[in-house]
Amino acid sequence: MKVLGLILELNPPHYGHKYFIDKAIEKAQPDVTIAIITTNFSMRGDISVINKFDKTSICLDNKIDLVLELPYIGAVASADYFCSNAVNILNKFGITDIAFGCELANITKLRKLNNLLSNPKYNESLKEYLQKGFSYSNACNKALMTMTRDLTLIENFSMPNNTLAIQYISAIDKIKEKTDKEINIHLIQRIENNYYDTITTSNIASATAIRELIANNDDFSNYVINNEVKYLDINSAYDKLLTIIKSTFILKNDIYEIRDLLGVKEGIENRIDNILSSSNLADSYEELVKNACTKRYTTNYIKRLLLNIILKVPDQIQKIDYLRVLGFNKNGEDYIKTLPKNIKSEIITTYKGSLSNEGIYELKATKLYGLLSGDENIYLKEYQMPIRRK
Repeated sequence: MKVLGLILELNPPHYGHKYFIDKAIEKAQPDVTIAIITTNFSMRGDISVINKFDKTSICLDNKIDLVLELPYIGAVASADYFCSNAVNILNKFGITDIAFGCELANITKLRKLNNLLSNPKYNESLKEYLQKGFSYSNACNKALMTMTRDLTLIENFSMPNNTLAIQYISAIDKIKEKTDKEINIHLIQRIENNYYDTITTSNIASATAIRELIANNDDFSNYVINNEVKYLDINSAYDKLLTIIKSTFILKNDIYEIRDLLGVKEGIENRIDNILSSSNLADSYEELVKNACTKRYTTNYIKRLLLNIILKVPDQIQKIDYLRVLGFNKNGEDYIKTLPKNIKSEIITTYKGSLSNEGIYELKATKLYGLLSGDENIYLKEYQMPIRRK
């Protein structure tokens, strides 16, 4: 049996995703297609413009048989943790094939990049350039240039989808090393636009560009798969998020209670506290993030950090062990029945009963999303059974 695994953020679900899903299925010819999705917050620490339950429904309407959850503490993380967590969950569900999109659809080149970035000499050079005061992205570029003169590798390694592709390959290789299991990789070339591109003449536009349309109250209906779901009021949501961040710092008993949270290091909590206490440095969420960034700490790091502080995620959480089903059709339901007993016993279908660490923080994240989106009762859906399609 061929089982295809896909990893999707769907922020929002657009025609580029539809192309990717169709192309992946065309290449792999699977008997079952499984998607694991990020939930109400993205890997980069952004608020999702649609909730995870609507994402699940859209997946099931677009050739996905089984939808799994990549929970908050597995998803809102750096690329290496994000990719490792997603691939490991899919592997537990028995995937034989995996597909992911990238700007450089060349497995040989991507593997070469992965080998270079895994080389201790790369990390040594990276540290040297960081110590010299270069920003993290510039330091990465310069470190790579000490390792290779291949312009294709140098130009492509920092592309967002290539960055994820390299980490997916690394996670797949580690599975093979441990279990000798071969997972077939299918690369889907990104078309029409890149991650940060603006709107194009076709109906395939980048998620970044579509979110900008949503934020500006411009018409985005031609670019998304589903117009009927409720989309986030982005500006209002980030205004609320800033208020919650300010309240978290104002109401703290001591700065030490923040220092023990995930991602807090080297006095960054004092930097944020000082920014929030100063006039005109945090009049908006964007200003807060911008002023909190340093050459070492990127925008994405700061956004993830702020969410971890709000949700009080402890620093010791690194690895997840979590199998949750959000939805399925008949084919997906039948496939679950074929899984080994030990895997079936780990599957979570509802939050009724005791919760693991992953579940505790996912529930908190859903409650936070409810406050930000104006749908405060959305967390009640966590106690319902998975979405089912005939």
